[in-house]
Amino acid sequence: MASTYTSSSPVLQAKKEKEQLAEDLQKELTQLRAKSKQDLEEAKSKLIIERHEHEKATSDHAVMLRELQKLLSEERRAKEKAENSRHEAEERFRQVTHLIFFLETTWILHIFFPARVRGKSQQGAGPACQGAGRETPIQI
Repeated sequence: MASTYTSSSPVLQAKKEKEQLAEDLQKELTQLRAKSKQDLEEAKSKLIIERHEHEKATSDHAVMLRELQKLLSEERRAKEKAENSRHEAEERFRQVTHLIFFLETTWILHIFFPARVRGKSQQGAGPACQGAGRETPIQI
C-alpha cells in the first residue's frame, strides 16, 4: 500500500497543480474579460464624445456658412445699390452739364448778339412783347 500511496502522490500532486493552474487561468481569463469589457466601454464612450463634437463642429460650420452667405448677399445688394446711385448721379451730372452749356451759350448770345436773340425771341410773340424794351436783353 505504501507503494500505491507514493506512486499516486505524484499523480495527485500533478492533478492538484493542473486544477490550480486551471483555476488561475480561469481567474486570469475573467480578469482579462473584465478589462477588455472596460476598455471596450471606454472606447465606445470616446467615440460617442468624438461623434458629438464632430456633429457640433459641423453644425457650427453650417451656421457660419449661412451667416457668410447672408453677409455676401447683403454686400452684393449694397454694391448694386451704390452702382445704381452712381449711374443716376452720372446721368444727373450730364444733364446739369448740358443745361449749364445751354445757359452759357444763351447768355453769350445775349451779350454778343442781342439783336438776333431779341428778334428770334420776339417772333411769334404778341404786340405787347414786340414793342417792349428793345434795348434790354431777354432774361432767363
